[in-house]
Amino acid sequence: MTEGEAMIDHLLTRPVTSLGLRSPVCVAPDARVNQAVVGMREHGQGAVLVLSEEGELQGLFTERDLLYRVDEGDRDFTERRISTFMQKNPTTISPTQTIADAIAMMDKGGFRHLPIIDAKKGPLGIVSVGDVLTHLVEAFPEVFVNLPPNPRSY
Repeated sequence: MTEGEAMIDHLLTRPVTSLGLRSPVCVAPDARVNQAVVGMREHGQGAVLVLSEEGELQGLFTERDLLYRVDEGDRDFTERRISTFMQKNPTTISPTQTIADAIAMMDKGGFRHLPIIDAKKGPLGIVSVGDVLTHLVEAFPEVFVNLPPNPRSY
């Protein structure tokens, strides 16, 4: 099996939880934007999960939402509720789905973060494009080290 074939097999058979995921940053729907931003910054994550009082996923707020949904002309935007800007009912993935499933879902949806939830809609983690890339580079360093400077030109 070539390295490329091994990497494809890896993506198609390994569950998304094999990425070594960090615990997600979570906030309530009535949390303020500044609380979400502070949480993302403190934990080095580009997204927060918005959970109901029962712990069910209600939304996702990402750094892209901060850039594209929040009006910087609104002087009080940091005090506004996160529920105003979050993505409601975001696409999610189950812990048994594969890394390839996560990549396909993020590609199809055009997003960079994917919440991992259990059967009761409780958060288990969050996977980002960066998590996938880091995992692949660590699992298959020889594939990435041997790439030409501009692989598309070959």
